[in-house]
Amino acid sequence: SKTAFMVTKDDARRIIGPAGATVKRLRETSCAFIKINNEELPPQPGDTSGVVMQALEISGTTEQVQHAQTLVNEVLLSPVGSEFGKAPRDAGTLGAHVPVDKEVKTET
Repeated sequence: SKTAFMVTKDDARRIIGPAGATVKRLRETSCAFIKINNEELPPQPGDTSGVVMQALEISGTTEQVQHAQTLVNEVLLSPVGSEFGKAPRDAGTLGAHVPVDKEVKTET
């Protein structure tokens, strides 16, 4: 199974983490393949925010992909600078975050 999402460039940095440590833990914990494309995506039709987006791809078994999506959401909802998997940050502080449940494409 494979799925792809759009995340902000800042969220992509958080998912990658310092020296790739966070994405490495996400991969090891979920056993899924997680890739963040370095290419900056053009704005979606009607988007005037100017927020730079990047593609996040997750592939593996259905269970691995679902587990990875859950872990990515934990990273994005945790306070900036905290360890992944710790207390969630207030939903009102998400800013330009595009929720991971907004799928771009899915292949099985």
